[in-house]
Amino acid sequence: YTFHAMKKKYHPFIPPQPQQSHMSYMRRHKLLQRLKENVKNNLHLVLDLDETLIHSIILPQTKSLHPTLLKQLNYRHPHIQNSSYVLQTIPLDQNEFFLVYQRPYLREFIWNVIQLGFNLHIFTYGTDEYCREIVRGLIQYLWYHPFQRICSRLGSLPHNAKTLSIMGLNPDHTIVLDDKKEVWKWDQRCVIQISPFDQIDDTKKPMNLLHVLQVLVDIVLIANKVGLLHMKR
Repeated sequence: YTFHAMKKKYHPFIPPQPQQSHMSYMRRHKLLQRLKENVKNNLHLVLDLDETLIHSIILPQTKSLHPTLLKQLNYRHPHIQNSSYVLQTIPLDQNEFFLVYQRPYLREFIWNVIQLGFNLHIFTYGTDEYCREIVRGLIQYLWYHPFQRICSRLGSLPHNAKTLSIMGLNPDHTIVLDDKKEVWKWDQRCVIQISPFDQIDDTKKPMNLLHVLQVLVDIVLIANKVGLLHMKR
């Protein structure tokens, strides 16, 4: 695995255009301040990417379906149920590209877990190059940079090789969100297993991002009540 802390110069904050902004400047400023405060907390949330936060498919690179035009066209492909959920496109080669969907309520989920005091990290089986492109797309979509540490795959590793020790995180203060609990062989007690995201309609899933958010709220409330967390408010 490759591991790196995301640096400011790698993913600079990109100010949105007025017509594209989803939050006011003051709200965004307060959120960035909250991110700085959360570093002092001892609560961490590790996020998987594929089938947890996003879903990607490989499509042919044809003249009628060029990645740079996909968002502008009202194109209806059998796999595309709602073009508003398209996060980005990533070229594979001259013949194919990745079409990446964001999971519904992703922006609301990230914003709320930051308010709860979580430090956010990413651990994915995706390759380093793929992971960088996805994270870049997420940051541009969110309009801020919420991730502290990122682990991605390099080479061939066992299917159950994910472990918090690689990231230097204490399992007692860390929660993992993943659609595959079995890949966390040594840290399964930390895992909240979310329903795999494989389609745009996510509302009927037994455990989607809104359900997970409620679980996280309950965990933080209980932990604060019994004094397990020392979080700055």
